[in-house]
Parts: sequence; C-alpha cells; structure tokens
Amino acid sequence: MHRRTLSHRGMPLAFIDIEASALEQGSYPIEIGWAPGPGGDSDALLIAPAEEWKRGGVWSDLSEEIHGIRREHLDATGITPFQAIEHIEQAFQGCLLVSDAVSWDSYWLYRLYCI
Repeated sequence: MHRRTLSHRGMPLAFIDIEASALEQGSYPIEIGWAPGPGGDSDALLIAPAEEWKRGGVWSDLSEEIHGIRREHLDATGITPFQAIEHIEQAFQGCLLVSDAVSWDSYWLYRLYCI
C-alpha cells in the first residue's frame, strides 16, 4: 500500500494541536500533539511548566477539567520547555504546520520559545 503525503508547494504538512493551562493571556503550553498527515505516526509530548510560568502564568481549573491534565502530572512526567523545543524542531523540520486554532497555538508556541 502506498502512503500519500499531504503537502503544500512541496512542503509536507504537519497538523498540530496544543493544550494549554488556560484560554487567556498568561497561559502556557502543557501538551503538543501532532500528526504528519495520512499514514504518518502521530505523537504528543507533555511539557512541565517552567518556573517562570508557575510564578506568573495562568492556570484554569475549567481548562484542566476539559483537557484532563493535572499540574502534578506535568511536574512528574513532563519534559522541560527546552527539551520540548528540541523535540518539535526535529519533528517539524521542513514541514508546514497546520492548526485549527492558529491564534492560540501560535501564542503558545511563542510562549514556549520565549522561555
């Protein structure tokens, strides 16, 4: 069976979804999931909050109810923001990212890269 790769102008597409601590300014990314299109391997990673985010970031109990990710679980099993950056740069190298919530996902990627 032949796997078809979705692409735009020769760049393969990677579909991302980011879960965050809240849906407001001051929130931060806690999980990044992705799929490279039909037939590709999807993956996700949990991000342990940086100390800066713990001190000055926003956490919403309602958001926690929706995504089901507890702060204690992030602290215990999440990778550091720096490790997350290394991982996603490798996974997304040469890809065009596609999101269903561009304004939020780009905000959370910005927060991740500015740590």
